[in-house]
Amino acid sequence: MSYDFSTTRGTVRILFGVEATRRTGEALSECGARRVLIIASGSSEVAVRRIKAGLHGACVGVWDQVRAHVPAELVQAASERARECDADWVLAVGGGSAIGLAKAIALHMDVRVAAVPTTYAGSEMTDIYGITEASGEASDASEGAAPGKGGRKRTGRDERVRPRLVIYDPALSVGLPLPASQVSAFNAMAHAVEALYAARVDPLTQLAAEDAIRRFAAALPALAASPEDLETRAELLYAAHLAATCLAGASMGPHHKLCHVLGGSFGLPHAETHTALLPQVVHALRDTAAPGLERLARALGRTTPAGAALALFDLIVDLGAPTSLGALGLREADIDRAVDIALAAPYRDGPALQRDDLRILLTAALVGQRPPGGQASGAASGAQAIDDALRAGGVSASAMVEDGVSPPPPPPVAGNQLRYQYGFGAMLQSEAVEGALPRAQNSPRPAPYGLYAESVNGTPFTVRRADNRRTWMYRIRPSVVQSPFERVQQSRIIGRFDDCLVEPNLTRWNPLPLPRTQTDLIDGLYTLAGAGDPDLRRGLAIHVYAANADMDERAFSNADGDLLLVPERGALRLRTELGWLRVAPGEIAILPRGLKWSALLPDGVARGFALEVFGLGFRLPERGLIGANGLADERHFAAPVASFEDLPCPGYELLSKHGGALFRATSDRSPYDVVAWHGNHVPYKYDLGNFNAMGSISFDHPDPSLLTVLSCPLDERGQSLADFAVFPGRWDVAEHTYRPPYYHRNVAAEFNGIVRLSEPYGGFEQGTCFLTPSSTPHGISAAGHANALTGDDTPKRLSDDSLWIMFESALGLRTTPWAADALHRDEDYHELWRDLPRDFSPPDPGAK
Repeated sequence: MSYDFSTTRGTVRILFGVEATRRTGEALSECGARRVLIIASGSSEVAVRRIKAGLHGACVGVWDQVRAHVPAELVQAASERARECDADWVLAVGGGSAIGLAKAIALHMDVRVAAVPTTYAGSEMTDIYGITEASGEASDASEGAAPGKGGRKRTGRDERVRPRLVIYDPALSVGLPLPASQVSAFNAMAHAVEALYAARVDPLTQLAAEDAIRRFAAALPALAASPEDLETRAELLYAAHLAATCLAGASMGPHHKLCHVLGGSFGLPHAETHTALLPQVVHALRDTAAPGLERLARALGRTTPAGAALALFDLIVDLGAPTSLGALGLREADIDRAVDIALAAPYRDGPALQRDDLRILLTAALVGQRPPGGQASGAASGAQAIDDALRAGGVSASAMVEDGVSPPPPPPVAGNQLRYQYGFGAMLQSEAVEGALPRAQNSPRPAPYGLYAESVNGTPFTVRRADNRRTWMYRIRPSVVQSPFERVQQSRIIGRFDDCLVEPNLTRWNPLPLPRTQTDLIDGLYTLAGAGDPDLRRGLAIHVYAANADMDERAFSNADGDLLLVPERGALRLRTELGWLRVAPGEIAILPRGLKWSALLPDGVARGFALEVFGLGFRLPERGLIGANGLADERHFAAPVASFEDLPCPGYELLSKHGGALFRATSDRSPYDVVAWHGNHVPYKYDLGNFNAMGSISFDHPDPSLLTVLSCPLDERGQSLADFAVFPGRWDVAEHTYRPPYYHRNVAAEFNGIVRLSEPYGGFEQGTCFLTPSSTPHGISAAGHANALTGDDTPKRLSDDSLWIMFESALGLRTTPWAADALHRDEDYHELWRDLPRDFSPPDPGAK
């Protein structure tokens, strides 16, 4: 859409567009402004100079002292300056603090307000003000009073403070640092969220709120990828404008009340407080505000209010924004006092939260716990739930004191940021609590902070040092504390293939249908083909998956081998014993043998392909004559950093695959309690966009082995148990060459999957996969052959909009009964080659 418009909403004139600030002087003059005092922070100096020059003498001064939460003494000083200048307008250039100060001046004297927002805070469209007093009682007119340690913040509504002119210029936000941009956007998003369940709200405002939330959810990840993209900045600013109109047209609710309390009374930064609180408030209101929050869920691509809370939290974590009030400065001892302040003068409209609700959500937000963890395991309530929530973010200090061990620093945030360390096969290390990782030895007595040392090996002890894979973990309780395993009766996941089908024909499957009932990744995992025996550590299995639910209080580990996941639709947030990974389509995850993990679905659904190897595990292929550079680089493989929870979870399900069969055990606590670790048996993610593709620069089509990302060797002769290859966007420059893959019969078996495709053709679409058995003839379709013959030698860029992957093995693959009978199997696949012509035209023997 076009982001260049002007309009009037009520008493507010709005200019929106890139370089719209060049019209500031003209617009103010048309509004009748004669003497303008500019209110701006130092960070807006460049914009202020440009705007001041365009006022043509109407500027009577610049006030550059701006502070968060608008202290009353600052309001008094700025108001005196405005009187001295005989200002009739105050022009705020900046974020919520600058606009808030301009509003406060208008509350104390006869001036009008104009605003040029440089953040996404959204206060520029409202009649809401907030002032933090040094002492005394709050005004009866205030919507909330927060008597705090030496201060109180009073908020209210007054039409005098509403800006009469608002100028949105996306170019001004380009210089706003990415972290500040993200939390500012969540500040604005909170306005839209609360408008959905406000008591006084009209349907048009709710539609605007949904639109704003949808735009924020799409634009924030785009901003993280390209912080200086002007179109994305414009999209965010427009979403912020919509959210601001929602705030102007609806009453505020409990979320804003808590933000004002925590900012005015405890000094927490306002925007960051929104990111830490919003998911917890949404979760707490999931029943009492269900109709409005169902709209929120719809805007975020979820189906329930609880799912909306999870989607918000996961988006915040993915962006690396704060989820912990503790990290922002709140203490556990402050919680009861914050609750008292919030209940002393609650907002009169909208859904209410009771004392226990407030304590539980603030406690969960204190440690950055992912909803719905505020009530652990669904069984605890009241004080017990609060105690459980506190443990979710780190080591329990009280338990350590009882054990006679000195507690560590304040508990870290569980999964607060998706931070990574890099290096495939490297010896890595990480600690979530300083001092938790032993430096001199692997198993000291005692381990730091009363932790247990536990080792996990991915290879036998005596393999070559270069092949050895192991990691030491330092955890709150050893893994052995669990119930005995019991076999799970199921036929979806297998690892033995003697009873499977020998299928010599080319086989294709349409995209795996998404489940209609709640199905997590393990319940939605199906074995398609395989070979070998996991007990003999020789073989592989190929799986596909489709899911629409998180693995809540459920973890999976695979004793049979390493697992490579290739998302095709929907990202995965993988919680592993060693930390978090986020893996989106176009990326892969490598989950090593024996490590526990759970898959969460930030997009609500997920589908993809998986390769399991029973051998020594994945390694990078040798480059040989390519030299030292090219293909996949070790430094692009990202491993997690330590992140843990100390959380009671009665009945937590532990699934494990052994010998191709699935087994189940239970634990009474979360298995993700590893506080520190070091080693090289670790999970990774890898962006396939970092693959440096090799190819022919003269003639003939190269073998696909030249595009191998990872390999699992079979023997010393160079055969592979499994290769993982990728066909990304790249240049094709071969001359005098039949450029598509040539017709051939390969002794290796091949499985191909389509992660993305610029446009469907010939039955191929995103999510399609197909199997080519050993020595079975194959090649491009009749239509593709015709196009290839008429092509020229012009260098051609193969589109980045297409991404195909291949699993290849020297072993002969057998198809599972499920795959053979699957309803989405394409029975007409063979028709692609039926019309290949007979073009043989030998010379006429009689011709001279």
